[in-house]
Amino acid sequence: MTPPETAIARTNSGRGDPIPVAARWRSHVDMYNGEALIVLGDLHATAVSADETAHVIVAGTLIARSVWSEGNVLAGDVDAQLVYGSYQAGTLGVSGTLRACLVVNTMHGFDAGAIEAGFVFDGDTGFLSPQDEQQLHELATRVPQSVVRADGQGSDMVGRVDMRELIRHVNAGGSPSPEGSAPLVDEGQAINTIDSPAGLHRGVIAG
Repeated sequence: MTPPETAIARTNSGRGDPIPVAARWRSHVDMYNGEALIVLGDLHATAVSADETAHVIVAGTLIARSVWSEGNVLAGDVDAQLVYGSYQAGTLGVSGTLRACLVVNTMHGFDAGAIEAGFVFDGDTGFLSPQDEQQLHELATRVPQSVVRADGQGSDMVGRVDMRELIRHVNAGGSPSPEGSAPLVDEGQAINTIDSPAGLHRGVIAG
């Protein structure tokens, strides 16, 4: 549990006013319009998001149901159900381990020491390779079908998946995996860490 003395600062447009931890404890942390949130320890929240102009920096572990990065989200470790990086600005960066049921990244800076995840999509949806096309098809089978749009029309689409609706579903306590299915990541399963050509370390479920 994050101690009450943990320092959190929020700045925008020249402001640099500290805000109390209680104001953001186990709530939604939504940063926008050039704001920056700096946490000198761990951050526990229901959901964390940063628009393309904003910054969330956590020295320790970021624990949330969902993490949505359009700007900069940087942490020592991340433990979440769903991690989503989008927009061509900023970086989703984890110096230690990113652990999540589902990781989706499109055209966003992405770097992690290691990833332990049930499924990872990391591709440029503007210039899809055959491998990206295959992964997008698999992504649509890895999420609740209520967030899959056959016509590809929605508020924030990755392939046929409406990511905005998926985030809402996860934040409300739902699973990012299909209804009635086993969790994407099981604590008892071994994780193999492999290096991608880009230097990104991806975790894949063994067996």
